[in-house]
Amino acid sequence: MEDVVLVDENDNRVGCINKIDAHLDGDYLHRAFSCFIINSKDEVYIQQRAQSKLLWPGYWSNSYCSHPRPDEEISHAVMRRAEEELGIVINEEPKFLYKFQYKEKYKDVGYEYEYELCHVFIVFTDSLPMENPEEVSAGFFINIKDVQEYINNNEEFCTPWFKKEWADILQNYFDKLY
Repeated sequence: MEDVVLVDENDNRVGCINKIDAHLDGDYLHRAFSCFIINSKDEVYIQQRAQSKLLWPGYWSNSYCSHPRPDEEISHAVMRRAEEELGIVINEEPKFLYKFQYKEKYKDVGYEYEYELCHVFIVFTDSLPMENPEEVSAGFFINIKDVQEYINNNEEFCTPWFKKEWADILQNYFDKLY
């Protein structure tokens, strides 16, 4: 299993830890990213996480998300994971929007946490996803103007970071989606 980058609250690297350990113990703040793919029809790709995922399996989420490897630039990680999860080759630099910190507990298990400093990106492409079934169960494109309604109608089936990020994008970054 890969390591993730431990960071302080200012996103300064303070070490590395095994990815599973970082997610099972909520005390390890680590670097992550989320990306929204937007096509020329002003549609956002959203995905249903694979049932084999440790946290939030089967939940609907943003286009894709993951963690940079130690010593990997985060924008490179965004490009790498697009190909690994969705079979999409990104040929231009992903557009950074903002970063935020969150801590969420999955279900009532008491030990499965995510404690991440998440960098949010968007990528513009008309490439069609070819989902990796180990990562994604399903996915579809939805008009940018309909994403919030989809979240509202399916709130209990959406990941917490997807809901938070989209709310932040609507409030502060919506003009960057076009």
